[in-house]
Amino acid sequence: MNHQEDRIVVTGMGTVSAHGVDDQALWSSIRNGDLPPRHTHSNPSETPPVVRVDKFQAADILGKKGLQFMQPSSLFLCAASLAALSNASIDLNTVDPDQLGIVISTNYSGFKVSSQFDQTTITEGPKHISPMEVPNGLVNAPASHLAIRIQSRACNTTISSGFCAGLDAIGYGISMLRKKNADFVVVGGTDEWNDEVHWYYNHAGLLSAGPKGSLIPGEGAAVVVLERYEDAIRRKANILGEITSWYSCFAPVANQEARIKGFMRCMDTVIQNGTAPNHEVDLVITSTNGLVDQDHIELTAINEKFKQVPILDIKKTIGETSGAGGLFQVISSIHAIKDNAIPSHALVNGSSNETDSISTVLLTANDLFGGISSVLVKAVS
Repeated sequence: MNHQEDRIVVTGMGTVSAHGVDDQALWSSIRNGDLPPRHTHSNPSETPPVVRVDKFQAADILGKKGLQFMQPSSLFLCAASLAALSNASIDLNTVDPDQLGIVISTNYSGFKVSSQFDQTTITEGPKHISPMEVPNGLVNAPASHLAIRIQSRACNTTISSGFCAGLDAIGYGISMLRKKNADFVVVGGTDEWNDEVHWYYNHAGLLSAGPKGSLIPGEGAAVVVLERYEDAIRRKANILGEITSWYSCFAPVANQEARIKGFMRCMDTVIQNGTAPNHEVDLVITSTNGLVDQDHIELTAINEKFKQVPILDIKKTIGETSGAGGLFQVISSIHAIKDNAIPSHALVNGSSNETDSISTVLLTANDLFGGISSVLVKAVS
């Protein structure tokens, strides 16, 4: 990255998770290696246990107007976005809507409503469908609700690329800023857990313990505000970290060796584009989630690429949040850089890590259908 105008920085963060609207509490749990929390309202018979959003009252943050026709994923996203914009010191009353963009990653928003539409149409007839709920049957419903709420007009894009969606949304947001299509881009990820998503995961074999492993589902939203470095300096923003590069590639699912090589190629490219030699990477935050084949590919590639770099698995704490997962990785990387310390439970080739400083973090993602993505995050110098 040779030009100042190419530098993209994070100036705001916000989350809605099992720890409420509190990204610091969430990071403390991840940093300490806490197991997923169980809340008093959770169903003890729920199998598998789900890491659900807790301590969240949408009306307290968003007001009561319009909430009746918003699904949980949209509520999570809007609340996390307002927290991120506030953290970035961006006043929605003064920012130019034509320079404020939105890029959202989500995979299952709209799944519940569209499934219910089908069921209602079959059993009761089309006239029983509520027209007010129709927009919520689309995957871009959260992004649409957010755009209306914050009056964003620069761009409005939804990314649905499986477990890679969050990191891919970061890449798209970077592109919008470098092309000068926006001055600020709200990049967020959101997904919710419901009976319809449970049905899909179960029938896809992702919840049954066995040779292929199983994941712990999660839900929530994570949001960052991105802007160009020189703009952030000009408005004296508090710069939290720098996103130096993003890259994605594809490798055939059936060929494990090709998948590992593809994963290494993706990491090589994002590191090269981010002008960070291998030895400068202090931490890798993975997308590993308990699915044996997927995790093996990711960890094998990382361990071949880096011999002594700590590896952090955040999904042991937050669960598999699907479209939101990559954004939770980004926010975890920013907190790790801010703490300047790598969590003691991060592993180096199976051994506990003892390194105590951090300035460069590599984020990796690995989807069920062959997608691979990486993002490089640095402390701002």
